[in-house]
Amino acid sequence: MKYYLSTLSLCVALFFIGCSSDDGGSGGPEGPEMPEEVTATYRLTLTTTFTAETHPTDFPTGAMFGPLFGLSHGNSTVLFREGQLSSAGFMNYVDTGNTGMLSQELNPLDDGDTNGDNTVVNITTGSTAGPSTTTSIDVVVTQSTQFISFAAALSPSPDWFIGIDRFDIVGDDGVLVESSGDIELLPFDAGFNAGVTYLSDPIEENTAVSPISGDPFTIIDEGGFVIINPLATLTINRIN
Repeated sequence: MKYYLSTLSLCVALFFIGCSSDDGGSGGPEGPEMPEEVTATYRLTLTTTFTAETHPTDFPTGAMFGPLFGLSHGNSTVLFREGQLSSAGFMNYVDTGNTGMLSQELNPLDDGDTNGDNTVVNITTGSTAGPSTTTSIDVVVTQSTQFISFAAALSPSPDWFIGIDRFDIVGDDGVLVESSGDIELLPFDAGFNAGVTYLSDPIEENTAVSPISGDPFTIIDEGGFVIINPLATLTINRIN
């Protein structure tokens, strides 16, 4: 049986540290907009903290994450979304670690859309990450791609991963943020295998993406409360 957190906000803690003073832009009726003719590069740094000490229940041999997969995109693009079914490409990535099908699925389509919102994505992939390492990838952000999403599959596992969905790189004041601060990453279930342990035999299911709030990730803290330690933190820093 699986146990899920009720909201994505319990899995991802976001806060802004500072904003750029030289990027123009103003908020519209639907929120802040990316300043025109702006291209910026952001470094996504993943620091993993997934060890036998932090997650002792049945900790697997050979634990690893990735390959890292990140992209900047418009409002309508979805890498993964809590409460929605995983796409075929995302399932393939989480299951095999292959990024090719997912990249092709998310690539722009030449459909004559000049708005950019539905068709423009900037994809970047990286290497795998160990259980206690620091790894980074760089993502280019443009006026049409002000959201950043990220995922790293957990291996071994039935269909588990860590990630963020639609981090808005434009702050409340309408300018590009300089840093996200540390975003704590807790485990998600991609919803296509029903295993409940790291080495479970695959049992096909078709359920929505959900954060995991039960074993094998739970521990008891010093106060006697059942909690889940983050598996990693992600920091998004502007580098140009």
